[in-house]
Amino acid sequence: MPFIVIEGPDYSGKTTTIERLKPFLKNAVYLREPGSSPLTEKVREGMQASPMDDSARQLIMHGCRLDMLDKHGWFFDPDTLYVLDRYLPSTYCYAKVDHINPDVIRGLVKLFPVPTPVFTFVLTPPLNVILSRALDRGRIDALEGSLDRIAGVHKNYLELGRYFPGNVSYVPWTDMSMVLYDILAEIRWNKGLTKFVT
Repeated sequence: MPFIVIEGPDYSGKTTTIERLKPFLKNAVYLREPGSSPLTEKVREGMQASPMDDSARQLIMHGCRLDMLDKHGWFFDPDTLYVLDRYLPSTYCYAKVDHINPDVIRGLVKLFPVPTPVFTFVLTPPLNVILSRALDRGRIDALEGSLDRIAGVHKNYLELGRYFPGNVSYVPWTDMSMVLYDILAEIRWNKGLTKFVT
């Protein structure tokens, strides 16, 4: 079940990192949460456009995740590397900032289990970098909520290892070339993933 996750708060550089990884990976499929199918892309648009109940948002996110897994054969193809822009850790980080007990999310995952990635790479730029990028864009969508919410999510990402011990690799924030180097080095050294690195 070869899949990895690129995680991090909004404006941490996930999309840029994934785009820059593409030339170095082969037989890879790139997916994002929520999204990656016509239905869940529409759900994503709706969630970005208008606020909704926090608990409902988390249920919808997990439903979108299950739909993505179903559409991609639950990542069982051993000759394909699946690269995800967000996964279960983001659910914990956003739920916690919305004052939803992480045990609720654990219970949801227990009822509707999902596979575990080989690696979860967490991008953690300093908060001032993230807030500056958010302000530069000039608007904050309904999923992001507010600058305070973005700051709270950032804090939760820094504590993510408590919820996902042994499965989270924090990528030190220096410059983009070092971020790529760190991620590719870990993939290359993993016996099951090295074949996907060009």
